[in-house]
Amino acid sequence: GGGASSNTATPGGRGQPYAPPPNTVQKGTVTRIEPYGCFVQLQQYRARGLVHKSQLAQYRVDSVEDAVSLNDAVYVKVVDVQREQDEDSGKVRHRISLSMKFASQDDGTDLDPSGEKAAEDMARRGGGEGGRAGQGGGDLGMVQNEAATALERNLGSTI
Repeated sequence: GGGASSNTATPGGRGQPYAPPPNTVQKGTVTRIEPYGCFVQLQQYRARGLVHKSQLAQYRVDSVEDAVSLNDAVYVKVVDVQREQDEDSGKVRHRISLSMKFASQDDGTDLDPSGEKAAEDMARRGGGEGGRAGQGGGDLGMVQNEAATALERNLGSTI
């Protein structure tokens, strides 16, 4: 017998896990380019992740297009996977932070096996992008409070 079942999952198929484990190197394809980075569809997973502009290369990248082109095959290191539940729809989204800086683009070698450099980078970036407060209007006070508590937490952890 044996049947016709093959163990190669089809891209985007239901049988695939959604998100990759953190601190692993994955192969993927650049599907979208934005001013702040590029989105990569992971080969073995249904999820897409973001390679932030600061994570595209070992050197400073002026323009995302300098480092990647659409449909490029790239190796990416999974730096962080965050599950977020949408309060309205109840859907769970994954925010996946990727880095090309810590994966060799030649053969996918993990250049930061301990994950320490990536953690340092994340800390230096402060985890998120600044400058979003202006959008919501009325939430400004809340945003500032959050920023203050984040600052206190950061200060507390360095003392």
